[in-house]
Amino acid sequence: MTAVLALVIGLLGADPAALAAWGRTPGDRVALADALARAALPRLSTAVLTEVLVIERAQPAQVSRALDRYPLSLRGEPPIDRVLAALAEAPTAGLNESRIALRGFLVGQALLVTGEPTAALRQLGRVPPGSPAYAPARYLMGVARITPPLSDLKAAATHFREAIIEAESSAQAPRRVVGQARRLALLGLARLSFEVGNNEVALYYDRQLPRRAPERVEANFEAAWAHLLRGDLPRALGAVHGARSPDEPHPDQAELHLVAGAALMGLCQYERGRWELDALQSRYLAHLEAVEQAALAVSEGANPRKLLGAAGGLPEAVRDALRADPRVASALADEAALTDELSRVEAIATDRGVDLSLVTARGVTLLAREGARVTAAVGHTVTDMATNWRRLSDARDELLVDLLEAEGSALETAIEGRREGAAEAAGDAQQAIALGEDWQRWEVDATWWPDELGDYRSTLPARCGEARP
Repeated sequence: MTAVLALVIGLLGADPAALAAWGRTPGDRVALADALARAALPRLSTAVLTEVLVIERAQPAQVSRALDRYPLSLRGEPPIDRVLAALAEAPTAGLNESRIALRGFLVGQALLVTGEPTAALRQLGRVPPGSPAYAPARYLMGVARITPPLSDLKAAATHFREAIIEAESSAQAPRRVVGQARRLALLGLARLSFEVGNNEVALYYDRQLPRRAPERVEANFEAAWAHLLRGDLPRALGAVHGARSPDEPHPDQAELHLVAGAALMGLCQYERGRWELDALQSRYLAHLEAVEQAALAVSEGANPRKLLGAAGGLPEAVRDALRADPRVASALADEAALTDELSRVEAIATDRGVDLSLVTARGVTLLAREGARVTAAVGHTVTDMATNWRRLSDARDELLVDLLEAEGSALETAIEGRREGAAEAAGDAQQAIALGEDWQRWEVDATWWPDELGDYRSTLPARCGEARP
């Protein structure tokens, strides 16, 4: 067994006999990848191409064939990434410039996902301007720059801008990937601006995102905070409204309750503000102790995957929040997609009477790794959730103190003589409270239209200075 073959077996968990049976010549593996791609089995096809890149790393002709077929994507798959990272020091002799650029992008992406931002920068920096991979590479370089221990926000912003400029001027790169690089770079610039307290600039970049872009949901969430911090409370509530779209709700609905509550209190809409804080408590923070216990159990070796089921002991609301987390949702979606591919392989084998057990064996290996990815994602998410919900609990307590003080001040004003106005306000308050536990929205002159998400502005008036009961 060659050293390279042993490396692949160690990294991907491959069976040596299965690899041998897939083809004793490199062309057989590439042909297999083509067949899998034609059968609409992209994950299995990419896995085979990855093996070609590693096993035949010293064969430029075969590496070129594999690179020509390799999908350009900003979504690295961890099992593949661990293998591609091994190519970092592989020779490039015999490869043309475009293939060297693509290989640099793939390896740099792999190194970034596996936690090596400095090495990733070296590889990604080899992708030249004009390459189809240039805009995605510049975006990933920005991500690498903000990753510890580098943490260079200024350099990251430069790379994000380079990605946007290239994406807007490139005519030969795949539009899907380049468009995604531009959107992610805009979101990256918005987050960097928010990080340094420049909320106006953060909102500017958020507004550049196409209204139907998948990243718009995240932009709405961040815009809600930016508007809140700059004091534009109606627009903060409007951004919350967009982030609560039934079609694409933001995964962190708990924090949205806090933002909405703070904005409503700023408008002296105390009853509605209290409702948001009460909803935060009843729907999420009431389960904080269970989440913290789950995080502790995970740190002590418990299986995080069990937390997604009822047997894991977490309330349904917490399980829903776990599944909604982008890391968990992505891992679960990839696991489901690979499961579907394996089902179709078995169907093809049955329909055509062919033996595809070796392909199935490869898929089962990959599926086990996708399952491990789900497990790791749930573990990280429940740990982060325990920390974040504790922070939300502390912030809610502070807002409640402010709310009690504001209501007390309003009561003193009412006692001083504005009894008629206080009575009217009491009627308004009673009507708002009577809406009950299912009430989730304030009056806003809009509805959820996909092409308008993020453009809402609440029409609730400020009631500061009014007599309150």
